[in-house]
Amino acid sequence: MSFILNVYVKRLHSNPLSTNLGTSLLLMTVGDVMAQKIEKNQMEKQVFLDAEEEPTRSTTDVRRRISLRRYATQRSNSSQSSSSNSNSNSSNEKYNHSEKTNTFAYQTKQVLQGMQRITNRIHEEIQDIDVIRSASMGMWACCVVTPGHMVLYRMLDRCLPQKTPFAIACRLASTIAYSIPNNTLFFMYGTCVHHTVEWYEKRTLLWEQYKERGDGGRPFAAPEFDVEQMLYKSRLKMEAELYPTVMNSAKLWLPTHLLNFTVVPSHFRPAMICVVSIFWNCYLSLVQHRDICLPSAEEMVEAEVQIVKHRGRNTSEDLHGVKVVS
Repeated sequence: MSFILNVYVKRLHSNPLSTNLGTSLLLMTVGDVMAQKIEKNQMEKQVFLDAEEEPTRSTTDVRRRISLRRYATQRSNSSQSSSSNSNSNSSNEKYNHSEKTNTFAYQTKQVLQGMQRITNRIHEEIQDIDVIRSASMGMWACCVVTPGHMVLYRMLDRCLPQKTPFAIACRLASTIAYSIPNNTLFFMYGTCVHHTVEWYEKRTLLWEQYKERGDGGRPFAAPEFDVEQMLYKSRLKMEAELYPTVMNSAKLWLPTHLLNFTVVPSHFRPAMICVVSIFWNCYLSLVQHRDICLPSAEEMVEAEVQIVKHRGRNTSEDLHGVKVVS
């Protein structure tokens, strides 16, 4: 373990940019995969609870809800995989009594069966990962989070090189202050990506229906990309998640950085940050892909009326407030 840490620290000193980018990509991907597994387990528990409340629900509805994911990646055929696994397990369990007598052949077969089960399990887990979601989170970590933190820490090292209590307090305050615009951009980015993926899904579905019908030679009418709705969803997401995320960030990273700057040896600091970052990235992925309650149609109409009234009031005040200069 110490050898790996020493190699990692040397890589940080020799190639800081590539090492930090690769580390952030790996940690964000691991955190997002953990978040997807947590969401799937929660969804399965909710489905089984609903199934107990509604005994007449079909198994296809249950399977469809279990396979539901945030973005549109290719779904694995759970029914075929489950049937194939059951058939393979039943066939594997059937063996001749003569093979029992041959100890070497029997043990070899058992090892091969175990390896096949492990391979099938890994294949199912990989198929269930939402690739688009993980890629978007990894791109955010590589393009925004890591370069921003590298610039921030270089500025802090240049302005506050000493490890006095005042310098440590300034470092902690600066990291919390930086988390506010960083999390704001994070929620805007995630909501925009989600809105874009939904628009692309809708466009693809309409295009497939258009090719099937033909529509008498009429041109294909693509759905309009609603920028205003995307910005509206981003604002709702920030209003719902920004404040608790910043507070939870302060609760986690203030004691972490305090220990890292004062107690942890320098060669163990990257490892500590990496371990904590995995769980923090998992939390960020859960928060980012958590649905929020949208207002009803009546509330949206009322909000638009209030905006129009506010704009009209400001316009009238501007007109009455004009001064005529002679």
